Amino acid sequence: GWFAHVLLQRLGVARVPVEGGDDLLGAIATRDGAASRVLVYAYPPNHDAAPSTVNVRVPLPPGAPRAPRLFRLGAE
Repeated sequence: GWFAHVLLQRLGVARVPVEGGDDLLGAIATRDGAASRVLVYAYPPNHDAAPSTVNVRVPLPPGAPRAPRLFRLGAE
């Protein structure tokens, strides 16, 4: 839980609409000046569920200054 809170603190101040998802799978996108940030979450349906793969597509704005950085947080 603590690491999830750390990632939430890195989000920007202005929320951007995101399409798709449900209660267990979705994303939060924000902007803060010229910076854009996306937090994608995929909760397992229960604690005993086997890990699954989730494919995510994030279109970058034209002229994005650099490649995105990825931070992954999991149970292990």
